[in-house]
Amino acid sequence: DKKEAQTVGTLWNLSSYEPLKMVIINHGLQTLTNEVIIPHSGWEHEPNEDSKPRDAEWTTVFKNTSGCLR
Repeated sequence: DKKEAQTVGTLWNLSSYEPLKMVIINHGLQTLTNEVIIPHSGWEHEPNEDSKPRDAEWTTVFKNTSGCLR
């Protein structure tokens, strides 16, 4: 978990650099969304009509990933 947080934190820092911003989004959006945002968001990966959100897991990985995508 610490390595993931550091990796995504690095991506977040790199995403601040204008020439890399769209490269990171274009190549990482789907993976970051599927592997971090959805699992940590409290929502099911494929929700059904009975699905209810759990509490979001505000881990460092989730915060860094959402910052990177922001």
